[in-house]
Amino acid sequence: SCFCMYDYTRQFEVQVRNDTVDAAFVAEDGTAAPDDMLENWLPTIDGIFDQIQSAIDRSAYSMTIRYNETYGYPMSVSVDFEQMMADEELYVSASGLVILATEPVEDMVVVDNEEAKDTTESRQAELDLNRGLWDSHQAMDYDYYYQRSCFCMYDYTRQFEVQVRNDTVDAAFVAEDGTAAPDDMLENWLPTIDGIFDQIQSAIDRSAYSMTIRYNETYGYPMSVSVDFEQMMADEELYVSASGLVILATEPVEDMVVVDNEEAKDTTESRQAELDLNRGLWDSHQAMDYDYYYQRSCFCMYD
Repeated sequence: SCFCMYDYTRQFEVQVRNDTVDAAFVAEDGTAAPDDMLENWLPTIDGIFDQIQSAIDRSAYSMTIRYNETYGYPMSVSVDFEQMMADEELYVSASGLVILATEPVEDMVVVDNEEAKDTTESRQAELDLNRGLWDSHQAMDYDYYYQRSCFCMYDYTRQFEVQVRNDTVDAAFVAEDGTAAPDDMLENWLPTIDGIFDQIQSAIDRSAYSMTIRYNETYGYPMSVSVDFEQMMADEELYVSASGLVILATEPVEDMVVVDNEEAKDTTESRQAELDLNRGLWDSHQAMDYDYYYQRSCFCMYD
């Protein structure tokens, strides 16, 4: 339950530094929040995600959540934990985000396991982070350029403009002269971007000896993939490049950003999927220092 004094229901400008609430001020008059509010009441954005996760884990009766389309953070959270119980609801709003500092982008987008940091765990973390960023864009129809180097026939090593429709490779053309790719290449050689992610996942699962991957900073897709599976074996490497992405159609944004379990679609699984998708988008921005406005409504005494 949430019975609280009026001061706790006011809107605050929350200042997060190094992923911790450092200070907060009443939006209306600039009054500084006391230490107990910083420690126990005013969350980071990750803390709001944790509140939503807790509601999902508790199988809350009703949830309506609206996520920011650009950054993924929860802008409004309305939770009714028990249908027949009063005064236990959670109402939270977040707005006005200003990111002041982020983790270095290069820490996010480059993987090279010839350095000590590149363990299986770090490879997987990098892949998950960037795949989450890619998924957040909900690309359904798109074009991009793909090229794979290998010890194989020349035609297979040329650069292709790949046309993906409804998450499936629909057509492809040699970039140099526009020659259409044959059906067997569409089915077995030219991947969707998700397919490239799957190639990287396979290399991680096989504990490849060496991997160097460069991800696109905006969309998260792999722009270059270099994998040596076995140190002492020749001609088994994987070299892939992807570039020139143009997204033509996406899944409807409202399917991503609204959760309401009074509709049949809102099962525990769909709630969790929505949360994971948007938390992945938020994590992809690597925000470390930021300001935002936070307000929590509760059933409270006004004196």
